[in-house]
Amino acid sequence: MTRSLIFLFFTQLAVGGAWTLTLVPLQEAGHSFFRFNGLLAAACLILALWTGPYRALDPAGLLAVRLQPWTVALFGLSAVALLAHVWAVLSGRVPWDRRFLLTSAVSGSLALVGDGLLHRAPQVPIWWEDVLLPLFFLTSALFLGSVCFAMILGHWYLVSPALSIRPLRRATRLILVSLTAKSLLFGLTLYLYATAADPPRQEAVRALLGAGGFFLWTRALFGIVAPAILSLMIWSTVKIRSTQSATGLLYVATVLVLIGELLSKFLLYSTSVPV
Repeated sequence: MTRSLIFLFFTQLAVGGAWTLTLVPLQEAGHSFFRFNGLLAAACLILALWTGPYRALDPAGLLAVRLQPWTVALFGLSAVALLAHVWAVLSGRVPWDRRFLLTSAVSGSLALVGDGLLHRAPQVPIWWEDVLLPLFFLTSALFLGSVCFAMILGHWYLVSPALSIRPLRRATRLILVSLTAKSLLFGLTLYLYATAADPPRQEAVRALLGAGGFFLWTRALFGIVAPAILSLMIWSTVKIRSTQSATGLLYVATVLVLIGELLSKFLLYSTSVPV
């Protein structure tokens, strides 16, 4: 489970981060911002591919997940495109820097869709899982990446006070949109698995919703409820251009989201329910 969890976490972080970077103009944030974040996202993908689950999950897990060559190739393309983006930034190859960044984000997203389909539980195939799992992977990537990379962007305002507020405003909007989508998907997932899934998973979801659902409720609190409150506060501070306050709130939000997303992935591999 550990390798699968690490792989999923870092691929989602990198892809979501790449999409967040597309919202930030190079001329406003500067070369150093894109150099650092491009290398960071590429490092996340390289680490994920190095530790990836190239063999099936251990027998204790419910999901027998194994990477497929085409998903590995797409994630590899995403990492190479990020490195090419950094090269284009350093060498002043405009607009190739943006094209490489979009290539990375799109190829990484396609890989996440494919990876999501590989996470279908082996017990009983359910048609709506083919839609639910890719959406779960993509919304998780956008939410995780937007929060973490917006926090780094907020820190950049401390070293570049003249930086325009527009990049942080766009990143905050992405946080709000992805969190809204993730919250709706969270409720829909629990409803579908509790009412329309196979009996073993119906029982698993009902147990999670009951008194024994410590991990689920902790995941909801740290990964959805608390970040939702903080996101509204961040938006309020961004509107009044208080970047220092927004950055402080983003630090707290990052810690909470990291905890929530790790718990989410633990629940996925232990119960086969994508929450």
